[in-house]
Amino acid sequence: MSNQLKVLAVFLLLFISFFSIQSEEKFIPEFGDSIKFSKDSPQISLNQLKGKAVLLVFFQSWCPSCNKWSGKMFKKIETAHGDNPNVVLFAIKTDGGGTSGAEAYLKERKVNFKKWFIGTDKLGAYSQLFNTKKSLYGGVEVSPDGSYRKISDTSMAGRNFENIYGDQLKRILPEKKYIPELSGVVRNAEMSLFKLSLLECNKLSKNKKIRDEAKALKKDILEAASNKVKGLLIELNDDTQENRFISFMSLRSIAIELKGTASSKEAIKGLKIAKSAPFFKKELKAEKVYLSILSKASRMKRRKREEVLRATFPKFAEKYPDTYYGKLASRK
Repeated sequence: MSNQLKVLAVFLLLFISFFSIQSEEKFIPEFGDSIKFSKDSPQISLNQLKGKAVLLVFFQSWCPSCNKWSGKMFKKIETAHGDNPNVVLFAIKTDGGGTSGAEAYLKERKVNFKKWFIGTDKLGAYSQLFNTKKSLYGGVEVSPDGSYRKISDTSMAGRNFENIYGDQLKRILPEKKYIPELSGVVRNAEMSLFKLSLLECNKLSKNKKIRDEAKALKKDILEAASNKVKGLLIELNDDTQENRFISFMSLRSIAIELKGTASSKEAIKGLKIAKSAPFFKKELKAEKVYLSILSKASRMKRRKREEVLRATFPKFAEKYPDTYYGKLASRK
């Protein structure tokens, strides 16, 4: 995606939220380009986290009274969920300062960076899709199937996700104990960050003390990636699955990320078959048109761009009402 399209993506999030804070889309919108993660937090998409419970904590740092209790809030959430491989925690700052500002604020409150994805949301564009009152702190809980609900920050620590979601929660790696030195790799693998975790395994395998353990973990990751592809292929062919195109996009990401591996080849094979089905032809057509709208709008001046999008998006949503991008563009 070009820099112009990235800038436009931030605008589009604001544009959509201006008309309606809550979209008709049942599933969580993917992170837009307004979201940036710190250098120590791998870039990750919500599509990768199917099968996990996700907590998005949006926060600001300028309020003196909030700053007195925010550290306890983060630590309670971290203590409750930070070691659970089925739960993913995001701390996202919405009042500027960049990722360095987010890290500095959380470091001062003794937040364990290894248990959170830490980021920033430019202009609060993404958080505004959920935060109707524009409060300083807000939370969103994403279920394993990708649907979401707003949740108060005070109730996050008390959520028992095993009881709430049961078998919907899916482990990526085998349920066995790995040595502490591999905990970071295990965490990334559980987030379906396969390429990154494999690179980390290769690096750690140079350490003679943990070489065997690193190689064994690498084998587990490759097998996990293969199982992930198999699961996505099943979803892809299940016409009762409302979010099949999300599975399609996840497969497409794995095919690119793990190019040359058996998992990538299997994903490519499944994608090729899926593309011939009417359902995916329609979804791909909608995607192509949607991206074309972005491309054309990115070359316009701001006022003209707003006018065009104001007229185009409702028509697009009407033409592609049951597609992923049609729902994303729709508004009440």
